[in-house]
Amino acid sequence: MQQNKKIACAVLAGIAVYAFYRYSRLSDEKKAGVLIILKETGKKIVGNIVPNKIKDRLAKNDSIDNHPDYGKILI
Repeated sequence: MQQNKKIACAVLAGIAVYAFYRYSRLSDEKKAGVLIILKETGKKIVGNIVPNKIKDRLAKNDSIDNHPDYGKILI
């Protein structure tokens, strides 16, 4: 069982490194698009999984859309 966890961690680390490599080679416009798509996908996942009671609490603090740096790449 321990060996399977090590293999799974190595595979996930490899996927993360490859994703970072691909992301780093994108243009600034495509990077901004990727971030927007990730945010929308995250909202869909939260909408389907998280109970309404928790969603109501999070909605009170949902100010990321109004943040002046939203969608910009800050490096």
